[in-house]
Amino acid sequence: MSDNPSFQPELPLGKLSVYGAVSVRYRDIDAFGHVNNAVYLSYLEQARIDYFAVMAGAAWNWDEFGVIVARNEIDYLRPIHLGNEVKICTWCAKLGRSSMKMAYQIFGKSSENGDWWLAAKAETVIVAYDLKLGKVMPVHAHWAERLV
Repeated sequence: MSDNPSFQPELPLGKLSVYGAVSVRYRDIDAFGHVNNAVYLSYLEQARIDYFAVMAGAAWNWDEFGVIVARNEIDYLRPIHLGNEVKICTWCAKLGRSSMKMAYQIFGKSSENGDWWLAAKAETVIVAYDLKLGKVMPVHAHWAERLV
């Protein structure tokens, strides 16, 4: 991902992990000159989309079987600024009967010296949901096979 040795994701061995890039837009920046804390939720959403595109495949029928967000938690470690490159590493940290805990590491890359740093760590609990019936359901067997 980077030729800079400071880019070191802390991933559990054997987990399917997906790296995605996010563009920092001018509208993401707040009055302090860094990415606003609320924008990180949009970055996590994009990371989940990238993850499920790899894990579930492009032909997955989201109208039949989807997920809903139950909880988000973010630890902000260093600010990201306009002009920084951003990469997010995403994996499933825990698989339950009807829920999954997604884990993320958000990295920023300096536009000045090219160094990477860990900007934030986050977790999202998502719940398997039957969109047609409007109710929680067990995690699809296809996903469970790939996540453990």
